[in-house]
Amino acid sequence: MKTRALLLALPVLALAGCTRQNHASVAIQAICYPTDTCTFSSTCTNSVIGTPIVDVSANGGTTEFFLQVANQLPDNSDKDAGRVNTNGAHVDQVSVSYDQVGLPTDSYYTSNMVIPADGTNVIAVWATRAWVGNNATILQDAVAAGGGVAELVAKIRLRGYYDDGSTFETGEFKMGVNVCDGCLNLPFCPPGKSACPFEGMEPVGCGTTGG
Repeated sequence: MKTRALLLALPVLALAGCTRQNHASVAIQAICYPTDTCTFSSTCTNSVIGTPIVDVSANGGTTEFFLQVANQLPDNSDKDAGRVNTNGAHVDQVSVSYDQVGLPTDSYYTSNMVIPADGTNVIAVWATRAWVGNNATILQDAVAAGGGVAELVAKIRLRGYYDDGSTFETGEFKMGVNVCDGCLNLPFCPPGKSACPFEGMEPVGCGTTGG
């Protein structure tokens, strides 16, 4: 009996310590086009349908993107049984790697962003946060080699945990980005806005002014 009980407990223990890595539980669904006020509800008002352009000479090319993220697990609460929902997801880490250009992977912790079970939320990601210093030089060289534009792919993963204590890592969300050097007019943003749409840029936002 003791052996059988131990064997039955093993799947439970494995679940408690596992990391779910897939595109079906927590998934990045879209890049949001920033509103005029740079505020969002739980979904994108408009989605990006083109390729983001980032100017590496403007604020080091540091750019904030806004992603619609879905938690596709159901609410598993049961009031009659006295069971609370344990499928709420919390994103607390971002990892971005790059194709086409020799940039290192950038991983960082972020504020705890909640994605409710069977719901969505919009979160901010510094998808180009690492494009400063030596990385900016790498990109400037790539832009020169590309005749004015460097094409790359940012591969974004989100990590976090569910309310049941298990952890997750999303599948890669691949985002094409065109990088230039001095092709966008400054100032990159109006005063007081860390991200915004502006004339001549297609299609996302921009880095913090002065950053």
